Amino acid sequence: MTTILSELSGSYVSGVSRPFGWRRKQLQGIHDLIQENMDSLVDAATKDKRLVRADVLLELATVVDLVRKQLDEVIKASEDFSRAKAAENGIAAISNKRRKATDAKTPVGIALVNSHWAFPYSSSLGAMAAAYASGNVVALVPPSQPAISSLLSSKLKIFVDQLGYAIVNASETLKGSEQTDLPSVTALDVKGSGVVEPLRTIAPPRNPSAVYVNYTALGPRGEVKFTPRRLKIAKEIATRIVQSKLAFGGQAWHAPLVAFLDTEVYEEVTSQLVTAVKERGSATDAQYLEKQMGLKALVQGPLFILELDAKAASEVKLPSTNTPLLLLSKVTSPDTAIDRLQYLPRLPAFYLFSQEPFTAYVVQNVDSDLTVVNDIPLDAIGKQALDHA
Repeated sequence: MTTILSELSGSYVSGVSRPFGWRRKQLQGIHDLIQENMDSLVDAATKDKRLVRADVLLELATVVDLVRKQLDEVIKASEDFSRAKAAENGIAAISNKRRKATDAKTPVGIALVNSHWAFPYSSSLGAMAAAYASGNVVALVPPSQPAISSLLSSKLKIFVDQLGYAIVNASETLKGSEQTDLPSVTALDVKGSGVVEPLRTIAPPRNPSAVYVNYTALGPRGEVKFTPRRLKIAKEIATRIVQSKLAFGGQAWHAPLVAFLDTEVYEEVTSQLVTAVKERGSATDAQYLEKQMGLKALVQGPLFILELDAKAASEVKLPSTNTPLLLLSKVTSPDTAIDRLQYLPRLPAFYLFSQEPFTAYVVQNVDSDLTVVNDIPLDAIGKQALDHA
């Protein structure tokens, strides 16, 4: 393993990955790999029964979009450098311009790309594209699925410069170092003695995302409840929430963990959430489940929905389960919802179902990296944080 990484380090030190033309060629190679092998990539992923075709296709489309954006940035940086070089005659001035052109994305050397089974292509090919755009070489830990790992191994050697990557094993590469089961990118420093030291790791945020359903989402205050129109809207909201929780094998980074529901719509939305879970697999009404401190189980199936008692929130202990969880919390007003949301760590994503006059008010008072109104788009919940570094 140290030999592989030493050779990769040698490639980087030789300067192979720094020219804009080389970066552009690698990005184009990843783009072509996906475009020319779309069916094979989907088939390999769906051999894992936890993944579904629609999610994989969406993920691949997201990677292609990312690669195209990275290509545009590299091309622009290359053109800026060429113009600067042509405009300046002095060697010192050219040097300064060159430094400014290449400092936009500072390479770190070897980027250890640790893939994840739920996002096999964005956490591998997508992360590789980001690393190449910055002028790095890549040590790839492929996804755990054998079919995907084998396919990537065979295709990468065709579409990508073999001096710019190596396929490695994470546990052997980072012996004695902290590892994560999340997709991540770690900058590696290979010492002359062959010792590998991790410099820093970029991984998705662990903070929970949230959704708030304001009473105006279903209709005006005082309106008769459980009418066909209101239930239709409640069903649409519940369906979006449940779909977000079950997408990408239940591993979507930006799917909400907590749903705050106004008291006036709580029963309508909750009934539709339970129905939506039952429609997606074997589910059990959870009356028989033991009530835990501060929690009441509503339904258990492909999604575990728990009602949170706000008075006991500080004492809540979430059940240990591999099943995706959704916590429901009843709120009496937008101000109460805002107070609860502000109590949480900064939200990676916040989804709001509301109408004016409350939409703008809530959005202005909730701090999040991503805010979406009246929708939970799949391309948002599956978005990784690796490209934020």
